[in-house]
Amino acid sequence: MADEGAGKRDRRWTLHIDAGARPATPADEQAWRADGSPKQWDLTDYSQAARRDLQREWNRNGRNADAPPEPEPEIVTWDGRGGIAGDAPGGVADTVSGGAEIGLAELESLPTDPERLRERLEQLVDEQDNAPEHILRELLGETAENLALELPVSPQLRAAAYRVRASLPGVRDVGEVTDRSGRPGYAVELKSLQPEAQIKRRLIFDRETGLPLSEEAYATSAHNGYRVGELVGYVTYTAMRWTDQAPPFDKDFPADKR
Repeated sequence: MADEGAGKRDRRWTLHIDAGARPATPADEQAWRADGSPKQWDLTDYSQAARRDLQREWNRNGRNADAPPEPEPEIVTWDGRGGIAGDAPGGVADTVSGGAEIGLAELESLPTDPERLRERLEQLVDEQDNAPEHILRELLGETAENLALELPVSPQLRAAAYRVRASLPGVRDVGEVTDRSGRPGYAVELKSLQPEAQIKRRLIFDRETGLPLSEEAYATSAHNGYRVGELVGYVTYTAMRWTDQAPPFDKDFPADKR
């Protein structure tokens, strides 16, 4: 992320880098070799269901219903050196997290009292989205999560953002756990407010710093070959840094244009 400075519009970049993949079991390796030992896999969800979800999100945000975005590329490479997608400011495929946009300058003025912070975040959500009450509540939760997990904020503000998220429905304490990389952390379970998602998320964070360690997703119904309660996927955070230097690209690029 890069910021042009006070008095100028925030400019943000997003770069998705593949961490790499290898066959998980001897049987997987045998199948991989039988398939010609490929070094790249396209896991992008091009299904009609995925496109309907994109169309629904596009319509919900009041955008042009005739031009929903294409599914975001998900290309996995053997060595993990490939860029999946890059998003530059003002591009045609801006990838932003759900919830309200919070300018970097605004971070300095956000209150660290949870009640006052919730009031301000509700105001931002209401200003930026014209949606039913239950959608605004969902966006409030996403905004609080983004504030706690993704933005360069003080520990006090991060703690307040966690408390705002915990005040919303569908949050359950799990307690002390060990994440997929073996690190101890504290976990909370977050029920998805979108029934079609058919998952529940587990957020694992460092209780001392509040920084995220991992996110895990579990199936809430039998679908796509998953059993109820089965792990669908996870993300492990190994480092998080912010900079005011622009990355070495100034245009959007999907995986097929690397």
